[in-house]
Amino acid sequence: MARRPQRIQLFKMLFSRKVRMIALAMAALPICQTTGCFPDLLGAFNFQLQLLINGTLIEAINTIVQNLLHL
Repeated sequence: MARRPQRIQLFKMLFSRKVRMIALAMAALPICQTTGCFPDLLGAFNFQLQLLINGTLIEAINTIVQNLLHL
């Protein structure tokens, strides 16, 4: 019978308002980006520049091939 008071204390601790608020705050960490995730501006600029160069290069090659084959 000594275990029953321990179970009641555990139950009260698990379902207390403070514990629920802490659990919600921990669950919201990735949403709020408080884990240290910041946008990589240099990486984003590099990606967009690469897309521009690749798109321009592919379009130029496509135009040359169409003109050579008279498509």
